[in-house]
Amino acid sequence: MTGICLRYEQIQSVLDINEQIMSFPILHQDGVSSFRDLCAEWNTSCVLNPLLLYLNNTVHSSTHSSEPQYAISVPYPKIIDESGTEHFIDYYVGDALVVNGSVSDARFLLVEYFLRGGPDEELSRTWERAIVEHLSNREFPLVEVAFSASDSLDQAQEELLSSAVANFIGMVVLMTVLAMFTCMMLRDNVMSKPWLPLVAVVTVAMAVVSAMGLLSFCGLPFNQAALLMPFLLLWTGLHHVFFMISTWRCNNFSSDIKETIQETLEVTGTSITIATLTEIVIFFICATSSVPVIRAFCRTPV
Repeated sequence: MTGICLRYEQIQSVLDINEQIMSFPILHQDGVSSFRDLCAEWNTSCVLNPLLLYLNNTVHSSTHSSEPQYAISVPYPKIIDESGTEHFIDYYVGDALVVNGSVSDARFLLVEYFLRGGPDEELSRTWERAIVEHLSNREFPLVEVAFSASDSLDQAQEELLSSAVANFIGMVVLMTVLAMFTCMMLRDNVMSKPWLPLVAVVTVAMAVVSAMGLLSFCGLPFNQAALLMPFLLLWTGLHHVFFMISTWRCNNFSSDIKETIQETLEVTGTSITIATLTEIVIFFICATSSVPVIRAFCRTPV
């Protein structure tokens, strides 16, 4: 949640939103369930945000106070819950203003809701999707709510997939025609190689189909980022084709054709091999990134 300034009315609004989320019901064949029925538990209690519990207790205490409350101060860097457990609050607040050992202003407040897995995982996902849809249709005047779910990345990739499929074939055809036109020489049939880019495109298509089939056979789940793989391979393949044709045209054609091919491969083979190995190393390093989107993107070509 953004726009939090720890003012009393804003914190009260956050607590109201939290109560709506925790009591939001879904209907299923076995009855009605809310977050309290599906939450992940520790010692028979739901795992809740300790800062939110602290704010709730503070607001509840202030309602019984005779003095009006305009803002709430939170101890920094840690708070102590009712059981005596210490919680560092840096994880839950962002862009905080600390004055005299207390957080008097914070623009961001992180609230997480942990659901059960195992036999209740499908029901938990159903509740998760329902609450996300519910929040997306609501407006909150005092705070700005930004939310994500466990499958938000997959949903974003599916939306990207639906918008990209319509233009996918057209872009491949356009790129192929452009590559064929670039490699044509109308005045010299020997130097002209318009079909070589087409062969490169077919080779890339066969490589993509083979790689996806092999990875699926090995049990690797499909990721929408795999749709970027044809473009990466097509760019790499056509780049190598252009390089080979350029080298081919610079050779001395007075010699035997075998020697011409040998000279072309001697010049281009080393460069293409080094470039390919460099790309493999880069993608392997990128695949270890801690950012989920980057990691998913780089693991696909690898």
